[in-house]
Formats: sequence, C-alpha cells, structure tokens
Amino acid sequence: MVNNFQKIKFASYSNLENYFTNVILPQKNKSSKVIGKTLLVWDKPKKGAAMGKTYQVISMADLEKVNNKSISMGRNQNVPVQTIKDLKAAGRVVAVVSGSFVHNEVEQRLVLYAGDKYGTLLCDVSFDDYKKYVKPLTLEAA
Repeated sequence: MVNNFQKIKFASYSNLENYFTNVILPQKNKSSKVIGKTLLVWDKPKKGAAMGKTYQVISMADLEKVNNKSISMGRNQNVPVQTIKDLKAAGRVVAVVSGSFVHNEVEQRLVLYAGDKYGTLLCDVSFDDYKKYVKPLTLEAA
C-alpha cells in the first residue's frame, strides 16, 4: 500500500524541476516518478516492509491495444505486430516495462522486456495510456 500519495501538476518542466530539486529531493524518505509535467510522490516503505520485488508491467492485450494505436497515429516506435502475436501464442501474459521516458514532450516511450528471444522492444504511447495500462506487479519473496 502506498502511503501519503501526492499527484502534483506543473505548468512547465522548469517549475517541476525546481520543486523537485528544492522540496522532494532533500527528503530521503520520498519516492517519486515524473509523467509529463506531473510529479507523483509517495513515502518510501519502511525497511523490512517490502514483501517482494515490484515490476511495472503491461498485459499483452493492453500492449496490443496501445501498439495498434501507436501504429495508427504514426508514432516513431512500435512493436512489430507479428512479435505480439508470437508472444501471445507462446503464452506470455505480460511484458515488463524495464524503463520509460518522455519522448518529444508529447508521449511516453516504453522500453519493454518480454524474454531473451525478443530483446528490447520499444513502443510510444500517450501519457493517458501509460497511466491507464502500465501497472505494478509484485512478486512475493521466496
């Protein structure tokens, strides 16, 4: 469970950067993520409270949706349609979002991992689709 969650929207990237470096960064007990001009901030979990490793993932069904949208909108990066079909046929249910970053200030670029066979996959998605479809998945420690 995330404690003390805040969603702060800024008018400019400069304002966001100033707030982050002067207010959030000095607080060692805070975690944060930037999506567009929005800063998400929450309390870090207490030591020993973590039950497992948490990954950001996107389901294959959702990846197919956002990828088709990416193709139809002519975005720079998308996953080959056949690759998604192969992943689904192989029984893969999620792709791990190993990284993401703002691209051209208008979209989020996903860096995906779906197994060694496929290597790194890239897909450009809208900020709204990123928030809607990329979800945390926690694997319990053995």
